[in-house]
Amino acid sequence: MNLFSVQFYHVIFLSLAITLPTTSLSLAHEPLAPKIYDTKATNFLDSFFEGLSELEIGLSNASNNVVEYFQEMFHAPSHTTPKYKYDVTLVGFVNFADGIGRHPILFKECIGDNAKINFLSTRDISPDIEDLQLGLPRLRPGHPEDIGAISILTDILADKALNLYTKVPNSLIKVAYTMFESTRIPDNWVHILNHKFDMAVVPDHFLVNVFKHCGVKIPVFVLPLPLLLQDFMKIRQRPVARKPFVFGTSGGFWKRKNHIKVLEAFIAEFGNRSDVQLKLHGRFGEESVIKEIVEKIKKYNLTNVELIVKPFNWEEYLAFFKSLDCYVFLSMGEGFSITPREALAAGKPCILTNNTAQTTICNTGTVRVVPSNIPVPAFYDCHYDNNCLQDSDESQIENFLELGQHGFLDHLNRDDYLLMKSANIGFQFDCSTHDAREAMRDVYENYSFYNLKAKEGREWVKQYLYKNLSSKYVSLVKPRSIVLGQENIIGDNFLMTDSKALYEKYRELLGMHNN
Repeated sequence: MNLFSVQFYHVIFLSLAITLPTTSLSLAHEPLAPKIYDTKATNFLDSFFEGLSELEIGLSNASNNVVEYFQEMFHAPSHTTPKYKYDVTLVGFVNFADGIGRHPILFKECIGDNAKINFLSTRDISPDIEDLQLGLPRLRPGHPEDIGAISILTDILADKALNLYTKVPNSLIKVAYTMFESTRIPDNWVHILNHKFDMAVVPDHFLVNVFKHCGVKIPVFVLPLPLLLQDFMKIRQRPVARKPFVFGTSGGFWKRKNHIKVLEAFIAEFGNRSDVQLKLHGRFGEESVIKEIVEKIKKYNLTNVELIVKPFNWEEYLAFFKSLDCYVFLSMGEGFSITPREALAAGKPCILTNNTAQTTICNTGTVRVVPSNIPVPAFYDCHYDNNCLQDSDESQIENFLELGQHGFLDHLNRDDYLLMKSANIGFQFDCSTHDAREAMRDVYENYSFYNLKAKEGREWVKQYLYKNLSSKYVSLVKPRSIVLGQENIIGDNFLMTDSKALYEKYRELLGMHNN
């Protein structure tokens, strides 16, 4: 019942008090007693209140139509909205050296002073460490007024040990900035997204089809990560390769990063030649991967391979890229792929596998592409439990084929095939040592050609600078206009969605900003 209805009832009851007999009116408000039941009075009241109810509904609808008309004229919010102290609450953890831990920093820098932002931590990290790197006020526990109008989760949604999505506060709009490195996201992610968030935002177009294919119903938008490329672009691009020629790769020592395949291809092509070197870097990772690399270096008595297992500071990280003639990244699966973009910003020729989100870079024509079509089940211990695997049909094979890959079953060994059938897991993609070796030889022998390609790549990668993405990040939290359309797009000054529910929430958000 709106305010108009309440006032209308006040007028009607005042009229009743004047016109109705006192006895009849009292019977309408007291428990009915059969022996003193005034049939005429009661029937009159029943008919009267029934008609009154219909009249109230009609008048209420009419008043609402009038209100909505004036709201449309003057862009007023559709109903009373709480005023939020903050525009945005970033939800995640802060660690500049970690890809996902850098997300809150990147969001803050891109949004800048265009919105008022605070922060809610998802991990057990010392506040002093996070606050020093991020520099945002924290959402105080027990203070609902600190909750931002929009909350953006920048950490993982959940795994077996953590349900980080539950930390997202009850904002008007809940955003999951998320990604995955295979052709399928975990099943629980689908449920979480559909029931706990208003929209998903991913860094690459590859993931839109993956999320939809897995059953995500909420709108999925693309918003690339902004990257700290300025210092890389200051590195002078060498006109010719140095002697010895240096290949290199950097990434956590996880199996999917494929350090071992890089090493195997290098050994097969160059052996222990003194005029060619390889640098393998990672902050940390799986001990089994590091151990295998060490054993291969010893087995072949390699003096031209440097294994670096330590976190670099920023200057060391830049010096690493500066020391390279060619960056080799044979990853089996990426949700965005940062280091190849950094290598291109440094003007370095790149050798990349053509799979998952990395296809975006490969399709530019600025890198040496390695075919990557050997499927590997993307089994993550943190997401899947062997004890919980259950038999399923071969629908996953059909689903995977719909993503445009063909002929992959020939490459699967029996164990991988059974694992693939036993759980709802996606795929990543390996390359052959032969193809990787051939690519290394090609860049080594045709350096001038690929150096020119890298120069083109240096221009292409500028789109990921803060200044070129900032307007889109602002449109996520404070769009100048909201459009109900056929697609989900974050533009430089607008946001379009095919979701009526999300559209209405953004209209409410715009109403708050316009007040």
